[in-house]
Amino acid sequence: YQETLNKARGMIKALEMAEKGLE
Repeated sequence: YQETLNKARGMIKALEMAEKGLE
């Protein structure tokens, strides 16, 4: 369960960085 949570957090961070790059 923890491993899945870490992967989800990593994806969220990547999406946040992508959004910042688009601004």
